[in-house]
Amino acid sequence: MVADDEALNTTAALLRRAHHGDARARADLVARVEPLLRRFAHARLPQHLRRSEDTGDLLQRTWLRTIEILPSIEPREPGAFF
Repeated sequence: MVADDEALNTTAALLRRAHHGDARARADLVARVEPLLRRFAHARLPQHLRRSEDTGDLLQRTWLRTIEILPSIEPREPGAFF
């Protein structure tokens, strides 16, 4: 049973479930990627935009756009979504 649960929670599985309208899968996907994306964005923003609220605003806009185009995202190899 644990293996089945783990298989349902891979990034690829979460993307498939999100493609089919699973709101929980979208939330799990955001929770999985958000910390990585936050570190990536914060390190690359210009110094004057590195306040946490600026990074948060950028991430929110990024996620809104990503959710809009989520049905067209089809990663073809492991790690491609990142």
